Amino acid sequence: MEFDLWGFSTAPFLRLPTSPYGLALATVCVLGALVGLTLNFGSFRRLSLRQWLGLFFLLGLAVFLGQTFIVRVPANILPPPGVPFEPERPGLALFVMLPVFLAGGWLGIGPALLVGFAAGLSRAVWETYSVVTPFEYALLGGLIAWCLRQDYRDWPGRLLRQPVVTGLLFGALAWLLLIPSYFAYAATADLTAWDYIWSQVQAAMPVYFAQIALGGVLAAFARVGLPAWWIERRTLRPPPYVSSLNRKLLFTLVPLFLFGLGLLFWANIQTATAVSTELVVDQMSASADTAGRGIPFFVQTGQNLISNIAGQRTLQTADQPGQVAYLSTSLRAVPFFRQLTFYDTDLAPVAGYPADREAVPPFRGLESSLVGLALAGIPQNAVLYPADPADPVDAVFAMPVLATDGNGVVGVLVGRADLANNPVMNSVTNSLIGIANGLGQGFIVDERGVIIYHPDP
Repeated sequence: MEFDLWGFSTAPFLRLPTSPYGLALATVCVLGALVGLTLNFGSFRRLSLRQWLGLFFLLGLAVFLGQTFIVRVPANILPPPGVPFEPERPGLALFVMLPVFLAGGWLGIGPALLVGFAAGLSRAVWETYSVVTPFEYALLGGLIAWCLRQDYRDWPGRLLRQPVVTGLLFGALAWLLLIPSYFAYAATADLTAWDYIWSQVQAAMPVYFAQIALGGVLAAFARVGLPAWWIERRTLRPPPYVSSLNRKLLFTLVPLFLFGLGLLFWANIQTATAVSTELVVDQMSASADTAGRGIPFFVQTGQNLISNIAGQRTLQTADQPGQVAYLSTSLRAVPFFRQLTFYDTDLAPVAGYPADREAVPPFRGLESSLVGLALAGIPQNAVLYPADPADPVDAVFAMPVLATDGNGVVGVLVGRADLANNPVMNSVTNSLIGIANGLGQGFIVDERGVIIYHPDP
């Protein structure tokens, strides 16, 4: 957890959604905001000069508090599907909702919409970079202001006029706004996108809850300290849901129906997620078993092949063209190595195929150490990682070439095999590509966590 006192250090930026759904949602948000301001235009006409000055002050305060006193909370957020990018941890702006509550309690619903939009705009251009964020905060501001200013005389109405209760309520429900907001920037609409969106929602839920709840608590203190500024309803009326039997049934059954529908949707999602997770885990387990059998077989095959090639007398008795021809025949006989090179005891290339001694590239990384150990009579194999990501990841086999009389080592035969295109590895690589019916990919890492094979290099 980190504390950031000042969040305006980066350049402001807004990213437009690219999907049709995202563009449609942004359009609906703009039209909804205009309708909300039009319906509540009367609240601006009733403002006095002092209240207008207070509105401008709260607008500036909302922008300021949107990016100051920020707590960075740890979160486990998945990267966007198909993008090697680590998402930024969400920032909790401690006091961003205080001006919104004050505008709702002091000025009216219309001003609260504007102040919420200003707070959301500050969060958007320096934090979320989403065009939907200002409208989220504006909607929250309008709903909070309506709750604080409604004049129903039953117990729910009395509770909703309390800033603390309203803050807790909308803090708990704010996640409903996050799902369509994050979905607007999803590149796809499949299950991988849903996993990514839900990880973002889970990370943002406590942030939004804390911001709104803390704003309600601070507004309650402001209400106690400045009671004359706060709206007070002296004349109360009965709520519409108790005016007739039909409305009582309507306002009782509709919430129950929506709750049941949401519960059914949640149960379907949970069941589908559990079943799909089990299927993918089973496929990953099968792929891991295939890799567990295939990789040792690959290493053993390479070790046996290079041992047989190095053990033939032709490599020592033939002239240089004959050695190249022998290496060419050996490489073509079994399609395993992409390069065979024979080095003498001074580590100078003597013959090679397909690149001969004049075109053999210099040793990479640990290759010189492997060849040095092979000169001591110890066969070696290792995986070497290229400096250029476009180059293949090689499995390097170094086999000592013994003298014909069996006394001493006269050179080293080095074989390089491409992991991605080796036919012996096909069973392993194919199993990694076909996870989740081709929608998922697996990759192989070594004991240090370094990727040695990926289907999409």
